[in-house]
Order: sequence, then C-alpha cells, then structure tokens
Amino acid sequence: MDNAFTLYAVNLDKSGTGSDTFFDQLSDQSIAAGISEMLIGASGEVYNRFSGVGQQDPRISFTTSKLATALDAIGLNGVSFEKATGVTALDLFFQAYAQGGIRGGAGTNLKLTMNKGILIPRTLTADQSGPGGLELEAIPTWDGTNDIVSIAKDQDLVGSPDVDEIFLAGPVSLNGTSLDSVISINVDFGITLRGPIFSEGAVWAKFVAVETTQPRITITTLDLEAIHTLGISGSAQSATDSLIYLVRAKEGGTREANGESKHIKLAVGEGLIFVDREAGSQGSEGTADIIILPTYDGSNDPIVITTGSAIT
Repeated sequence: MDNAFTLYAVNLDKSGTGSDTFFDQLSDQSIAAGISEMLIGASGEVYNRFSGVGQQDPRISFTTSKLATALDAIGLNGVSFEKATGVTALDLFFQAYAQGGIRGGAGTNLKLTMNKGILIPRTLTADQSGPGGLELEAIPTWDGTNDIVSIAKDQDLVGSPDVDEIFLAGPVSLNGTSLDSVISINVDFGITLRGPIFSEGAVWAKFVAVETTQPRITITTLDLEAIHTLGISGSAQSATDSLIYLVRAKEGGTREANGESKHIKLAVGEGLIFVDREAGSQGSEGTADIIILPTYDGSNDPIVITTGSAIT
C-alpha cells in the first residue's frame, strides 16, 4: 500500500479577495461525485450499447465543532463564493499519512477545489456529552472554464488547525419562561435550493440559489410538564423572544461564566412552539421534544444568531 489519507480542514475565500475562513475542528468530511449515469440500450437487445455521464451535481459536506467561527462566516442562509484571479474559492484537504510515521507533511496531500458555488448550513446539534457540531454543504456551479471540482495531489496544507471552540447545549427560555432540564438542541436550517439548474447541454450546472429557509428547532428536555405550559396544541411565540443558548466550554476548566460574552445565542421573535412528543420507558427518564417553528416578522431573521453573547 503506497498511501493513505485522513481528514483535515476546509478553507473558504467567500469574497474572492483572499480573506479566508478556515474551517478546522472537523469530525467528518466527504465529497459525493453526484454523477447521473446514462446507460442506454435499444432494439430489444439484452445489453446496453451506450454509457456516459448525463449530468453531474457534486457536493462537499463537512461537520465542524468550531460553531462561532462557522456561524459568523455563513449565517442563516449560507454564502456564495467565486474564484478571483489568483485566489482559490473553496478547498477541501485530505491529509496524507506517512508510512511508518504519523503524517506525510508538505507536498503529500490531496486538495479538491470548487471555484464557484454556495456554502450552506444544514443542521446544528448540541447535547451534554460532547462538542456540538454544525454540518455544512457546498454546492458548486460551473465557472465556464475549470472542472466543477478540480483535484490536485502532492499539495501543501494551509492554515493552523486547533481546538479552541467547544460548545454544549445550554439554557433555553420559551416566551420568557425558563425551560428546565434541557439535554439536547437540534436546529434544522431547512434550506431548499433553486437548482442546480443545467442548461445548454452542459454536464455541469451554471446556477444555484437559496429558494427558502424554513428552520425547525427541536429542544429535548426532561421536563414533561412543558406540555402543561404550552398546551396540547402549542403556543404562539409571544413578544418576549424565546432564547436558546449554546454554552462555551473552558479549556483546562469547566464552562465559561454566564456573564462572559463567549456563548452563542439563538433568538426567535415570531413563530409557533409546541410539544411534538413525550415518552418514557422502563429504567430511564421520560423526555419531551419541543418544536419551535420560527417565522419572519418582516424585519429580523427568523433566528437571530449572536456568537459572542452572555447568558442572561
């Protein structure tokens, strides 16, 4: 066996100016080729006579626990990126192992580049047992010149990976009332796409955009009395924002103090809140899944994200 690789990081230049966002703290990364095959038979023959690529819609996906950095970079609706002269747009690296050693070092790694497209958030999860994670997806479009994903071997890595942002599920208040015993938080950003749109016989799409963003927040709690508070049919979001916090862990310690502006706050000002399911089983605590469906109030995003917040 000549080589083997592991994950590394994603580097994004969303503006085409060389001002990068370096996504490290990855727990997984992948690329899906997205090939739609053409296999064609005719004339009543048992075997196909033709094979080819009909369309190709590749995707890069990765999950990072560096939540504040990632959310600052892409927000609720994602960001577009496009290569400028001499500037790479989005690079995904696979890091080489060294036979009989640890890592291969400079000039041994694999780089996959998207020159144009969008990067969007898919899901955010956090619980009590380990770091929260944000899953992101990059959808490329063809720039008319380069391969939709360019692949280069024997590359140097960029950036300096670290682990310096760890968040866990924190306190939640619904319509101004604290919710007890929160154990996990899940945000489905609910992004649907217009496209990718293929045209002019090209194998790669030239256009993609965000069609809708319809987020859905699920809070899992041990407080089964939540159904009494919200009612069997739920409750409208009141004038007092519902607040969901992600607590920042302190390196070499426990948690950053609530008064420190180091936590993440998700605020919802309009929508519907209801208990979707309550359940219990022998030998374990019962749980309740509370759903928040944020809607647009005509002014603010359905979820207002603050990455440097105190917990109040």
